Amino acid sequence: VESRWADLAEYESEYPDDGEGYGSMLNIAYAYTKAGNEASFNDAMTRVRAAHDRAIAQNIADPFFYVSEARYYVMAGDHDKALDFLEQAIEKGLLFSVKFTSVWREMEALAGDPRFEDAQARSLEKVNIERAKLDLEPMTI
Repeated sequence: VESRWADLAEYESEYPDDGEGYGSMLNIAYAYTKAGNEASFNDAMTRVRAAHDRAIAQNIADPFFYVSEARYYVMAGDHDKALDFLEQAIEKGLLFSVKFTSVWREMEALAGDPRFEDAQARSLEKVNIERAKLDLEPMTI
């Protein structure tokens, strides 16, 4: 990121939020937290929060938006709120056949939490309900 854009404002001007959860900026925030760059992490998280607040004001109800909120709150250190949003994503129809942590690495902070493991299992259960309708074998992760 830093070799291509002068700062996150420049990145954001080229890749603005799409209105359904600012996934690319969440990825950048995660990279900065892993690199120990607190100032840039905070900048990225501020940009995510502003984008998500705009989406909330527009009453977005997409399951992947709720996942983005969960990702945000994991990195913000509010695991209960992150789990609330992850559970809402599943209630809204999130189907995922792989471990959440294999796609969203920041969710490793939730691994082992009973609510997180239950959410993962419920998502896979929904996948398998749809697979059964197609006479496909159930999946496991």
